[in-house]
Amino acid sequence: MKRIVFLLSIIFISFISFANVTFTANNACYTDQTTLTGSSTLPDTMITSWNWDLDGDGDYDDASGQTVIYTYTSADTFKVGLKTVLVDGSSDSLSTPIDVVVYPIPNVNFQVDNLCQGKTAVYKDKSTLESGTITQYRWDFNNDGVPEIIGTSPTASFVNGPAGSYTAKLECVTDNGCMSFATKSTEVYTQPEASFTVSDACVGSESVFTNKSIVSSDTNVVYVWDFGDGEQDSENSPKHEYTSGGTFTATLYVIPENNCRDTATVSVIVNSEPTASLEYDGDTIIYQGGTLDISVDGSFNSYSWSNGETTQSISVTKGGVFSVLVTDINNCTKTLSTEIIYKDQADEVTIENDLITPNNDGYNDYFLIDEINSYNTCVFTVYNIWNDVVYSSNDYNNDWSGSDLPAGSYFYILKCDSKPEKIGNINLLK
Repeated sequence: MKRIVFLLSIIFISFISFANVTFTANNACYTDQTTLTGSSTLPDTMITSWNWDLDGDGDYDDASGQTVIYTYTSADTFKVGLKTVLVDGSSDSLSTPIDVVVYPIPNVNFQVDNLCQGKTAVYKDKSTLESGTITQYRWDFNNDGVPEIIGTSPTASFVNGPAGSYTAKLECVTDNGCMSFATKSTEVYTQPEASFTVSDACVGSESVFTNKSIVSSDTNVVYVWDFGDGEQDSENSPKHEYTSGGTFTATLYVIPENNCRDTATVSVIVNSEPTASLEYDGDTIIYQGGTLDISVDGSFNSYSWSNGETTQSISVTKGGVFSVLVTDINNCTKTLSTEIIYKDQADEVTIENDLITPNNDGYNDYFLIDEINSYNTCVFTVYNIWNDVVYSSNDYNNDWSGSDLPAGSYFYILKCDSKPEKIGNINLLK
């Protein structure tokens, strides 16, 4: 009997001498639990305790039991040791600690642009990760638990619904299967409706732009007008004067404080200023007892003279400034003005020149009577030295040059209206 006990003791000691202890552990994500399970080549009945060094400080006092569940407080690689105590009081431990990895989770963050009703919002991932990569993004735009988009792109687009408050959620998954999420409250703003009207435009007159935009909040709204001719304005309903005719594209930009903007465009037809001028039945000088007719050249819808008349032509018997406003079929207007000079008739008829050189050089080409328009009728007769009539006119108008006569001396008799008859000499040079 003693021999058998002795042999068993030798076998038991030998078995302990070759004992081996190890463990398995799942590589967990930060905030998840790590499960560690010890194992040994010895029967479980010969092991009285399992002691763990989970933080790598060399002390086996962090947990006990063959299987332990532990939550690490950071993401890292930890050196974990395991020691068993046997029934005879001896111990066995790992010769080298085993690495247990705790993977980091994403620090999820995102931003969103263009939260305007009915517009496409752009969601952009702004998450960070200590190590590894983010391989999947799950976008839940209304946080109802059902992602609208699952993919690998860090950006996503979503058409906003009606104005109101919403909660968006982004969940990120790493290449190690770790995940986390973040939510953000988003406010979808009412989209403004840009609209305006513009009156008929004419060159030289102001076009009225009437803002009819609908904006949910009038606070800090910016209006930018582009009239299409290089000019801009920022008033609510501006006026603008176009300097040339044509078709222009006017644009209104409505920009509220929330930056939900809208644009409206209108084609503006700018009609040219009417082409009009004044015509006279004589000079712009009225002499005592005379009458001057002033007419508008061209046909227009209406005429409005400064003297109150509305006809195309007026007759004036006195001097002064006369103006007329004409309006064409496009309702465009133009104002024409003229100054009429009034003069008394001279007491005596005055001759401007008694020397005539008909060479068309602009000097002394004709026999000229000063202020001839002040007379109703001038009877003019020219005689040669033999007293023959060589020229005669009962309504002379400063138009005799003597070009058909030989050079020499002549004399004339001139009678204008009731003025005294005038007799004088004329020298004709060629």
